[in-house]
Amino acid sequence: MLKLTKTEETMQELLSTREVADRLNVTIETVRRYCRKGELQFVRLGKRLIRIPLEELERFIGSNNNP
Repeated sequence: MLKLTKTEETMQELLSTREVADRLNVTIETVRRYCRKGELQFVRLGKRLIRIPLEELERFIGSNNNP
């Protein structure tokens, strides 16, 4: 899990699990699994609410496209 300061949070776009799932063409549960396994870093905004930084999603996509 990433820890961001308030300034960093406002400087980057944070995506919901639904938005990430749509972009990856997978289910929300798959996105949650990636987060649990540490494959996709996320920011916890509350007890149950998580968001994925856009930069992290781009890193994840890039690392999975390399042979």
